[in-house]
Amino acid sequence: MKKRAFLFLVTAAVLLAVSCNKTGLKQTTPQTAEDYHARGLEYLNNGDYDNAIADFTQAINLNPYSAEAYFNRGEAYTNEGDYDRAIADYNQAIRLTAPNEVAFNKLYLLYKYEPYYMHEGWNYIEMYTPKPK
Repeated sequence: MKKRAFLFLVTAAVLLAVSCNKTGLKQTTPQTAEDYHARGLEYLNNGDYDNAIADFTQAINLNPYSAEAYFNRGEAYTNEGDYDRAIADYNQAIRLTAPNEVAFNKLYLLYKYEPYYMHEGWNYIEMYTPKPK
């Protein structure tokens, strides 16, 4: 009887621990821009875009020159359908690391498949396209 009670308690403890940490994300509080960025990537990869945006925003607040944080926050905004903010973040990533080919391609795809942005987008893309010498 004692063995069964012990096994029950151990099983309950394990199930409780697993249910409290379903996402697998670290439970430590981030301290640096890199910590927030890393946790934001985990949220982004798990489809938790609101928390990803919050962490990328905090990373940007701590390091406003992080093109990666702007780019990844743009990814989260794109996945939420918030194209205005995604475009602003991709543009900032390009400004910080010009030329940022991946962000540039993301902008191209948004402008190509979202007709509302097409006119403004093509002007912007033409402005940043290298001209032959």
